[in-house]
Amino acid sequence: MAQASWLSSDNVQVTGIWTFSSGATISGAVLVNPSITGATITGTVTIAASGATLTAATLTGATVINTGATITNPSVTGAVITGTVTIATGCSLVNPSITGATLTGTVTGTHTVSSGATITTPTLTYTANDVTATGATGSTATAISAVYPGLVTATGVSGAGINLPTGAAVAGATYFIKNMMTGVLNVYSTGATINGVTGTTAYAITATGNKTAMAFCTVAGAWQIGLNT
Repeated sequence: MAQASWLSSDNVQVTGIWTFSSGATISGAVLVNPSITGATITGTVTIAASGATLTAATLTGATVINTGATITNPSVTGAVITGTVTIATGCSLVNPSITGATLTGTVTGTHTVSSGATITTPTLTYTANDVTATGATGSTATAISAVYPGLVTATGVSGAGINLPTGAAVAGATYFIKNMMTGVLNVYSTGATINGVTGTTAYAITATGNKTAMAFCTVAGAWQIGLNT
């Protein structure tokens, strides 16, 4: 490896393979299409040129990654990412500020979208629960998926029930429930309340009228169910 050090120099052009020791400070340098492997880059950093490649780099501080740069498997903390950016499989972005991004494909896992964020033409689906109601108590009733919002259609014998999961009894959770039976469908939620009463006491959705009810929470652990007429 070639190594160099300068006390002061202007317009230095460095070519070939160079090693910078731990603690080295490079100010005002322009790196054109570099390949940087395993580096820790701190401070205010601009990765400018199309074709720049950073492999397994750790970027901290105020980092601006411009259009065309490719970063493979980095750990990026507190970065501001603008323009058109491709984030490769395996990348970890911790608390980034992402402006003007276009997300395509399938986004999986747990994601938090900040208040005020705009999602344009998303495809949103409800969790479908097409179940057979069973049991005559909350503990023996058919359990409904804890993934909400949910749609529930229930068949079974009159008086059978479904159990809304306590884990889903959080503010903002919603289920739409349709009684597909010829008799009453009982709705329980063991460990929570329904309309202010213990969830072991059933809310009955009749087999007449609209045969439908809406269950929702505005307070954790407390279902409100209504609209069955």
